[in-house]
Amino acid sequence: MTNRLKIGQVATLLDVSTKTIRHYQQQGLLPDRRDDDNGYRYFLPNDLLQLHKIMKLKELGMSLNQIGAVLKQSDQLQTMRAALDTLRSQLEQQKSQIDAQLARINELLLEENTIGADFDEALPNEAELMAKYREALPDLDPAMLEKTMAMDRKLFSLFKNFNWPGGPDAQFQAAMQQIMADPAKLKHLEPIIEGFFALMEQQPGEEADISGLADAITAMSDELGLGDPANPDNPDNPMETVLLELMAKIMPGPETQTMAQLIDLSRELKDRRND
Repeated sequence: MTNRLKIGQVATLLDVSTKTIRHYQQQGLLPDRRDDDNGYRYFLPNDLLQLHKIMKLKELGMSLNQIGAVLKQSDQLQTMRAALDTLRSQLEQQKSQIDAQLARINELLLEENTIGADFDEALPNEAELMAKYREALPDLDPAMLEKTMAMDRKLFSLFKNFNWPGGPDAQFQAAMQQIMADPAKLKHLEPIIEGFFALMEQQPGEEADISGLADAITAMSDELGLGDPANPDNPDNPMETVLLELMAKIMPGPETQTMAQLIDLSRELKDRRND
């Protein structure tokens, strides 16, 4: 019976490992023929054609389950066309995702400094929000406004990817929705933006106007009806400190000084809420 081939010969002919051939047999994709005398595997010419078809379909991206479904049908051509159509839809969806990822990577590569931009993500309705910022705050330095928007992107991306106690991401989105509905409320942001960047960019040793900034933030919080993002029943909540530390890492200014100022500001706001 010269038409019988050993597994090693099949592996050589199709440039595939014997381990892969055995795996295909275990999955039911290839018949598992054994010699009655010695129990060795053997293969027929039709098995070569079957294995060749399996390898080609796998190269196209079909899973072994899909290939098995094709091979089991009497009308393999029609079944294969349906499987390929499904595979094409899946690949087109993956291509769209890859194209979006590549576009984002290209944007980051064009930026002067991509360090710290890895969490940066566009805000909901960002273009409309920026237009309202400019309309409501015509006297605010445009460069400061751009820095504010960049910081908002980082904070929004940071908030929404973690399950923070108190839901600060939900509060952030609620505040943005209120601002979009009533741009006049943006007037409250001007002293906050100016005070915050003055705080973050001050030189070591300078006195920080924590109280003035706390006043402005409290007024804005009251205007928007927002509560304390920290748990009011647990003033020593460690998660709040973690959040502040992460915020400090994406803020301008030296990290140690920024962290101390954020903690001072948080305490100031808590004291005001408790009064």
